[in-house]
Amino acid sequence: MTSPPTPQEEAGTSSPSSTSNGLARAIRSISPHTKNRAFGSAYIIITLMVILPPAYLAASGGTPKVLGLPFSVFYMLLNGALAVFLIVTLWFVEDIRGEHEMFHVDPAAEERNHEQ
Repeated sequence: MTSPPTPQEEAGTSSPSSTSNGLARAIRSISPHTKNRAFGSAYIIITLMVILPPAYLAASGGTPKVLGLPFSVFYMLLNGALAVFLIVTLWFVEDIRGEHEMFHVDPAAEERNHEQ
């Protein structure tokens, strides 16, 4: 089963992130349900790493330093960085799949706006 064409493909244009390399084709072939489940599961795991007391207490128990920071502080910063990385990755995946409608410009509508 093939995925429907993206708005860029229908318009005959492409953005730098929608190149026709193997990774982009693979990302487009993933079903929306699978994409949402994968990113949702990863986000839940990151959230649980932050809010579960045993994991945080285990990290704050000792005094080892990581990059000059106490391990408990590094643990929380790492979780924040992982969450940001996950959200940015999701944005790029959705961009490749053509799911950002607000960023896609209709050339005909733009031309009509310039005529007025």
